[in-house]
Amino acid sequence: MKARHTPRPTPRLLACAMAAALAMGEPVVMAQSTSATVRGQATASSRVTATNTATGLTRSVQTDANGNYTVAGLPPGTYRIDVEGGGSRTVAIVVSGR
Repeated sequence: MKARHTPRPTPRLLACAMAAALAMGEPVVMAQSTSATVRGQATASSRVTATNTATGLTRSVQTDANGNYTVAGLPPGTYRIDVEGGGSRTVAIVVSGR
């Protein structure tokens, strides 16, 4: 009986086949971040607190000497922004597919 020789694919051919399979699969959507930042201005050196109205999550920051503040890393949701000494507003943070 004659021996059969089955050719083996080279690593380069396998890499090309994998790349082609991945490229033809489901579209891949990558998000840079799932959190957002709220920036604003209030009274200098005051405390600003962002509270998620649905979950109760809070993040607090101190304004700088000019009254500027940045609350980073907020998950999507509706937030009440309270400024120490008075002032409040509500903002909605949404994640867009675009």
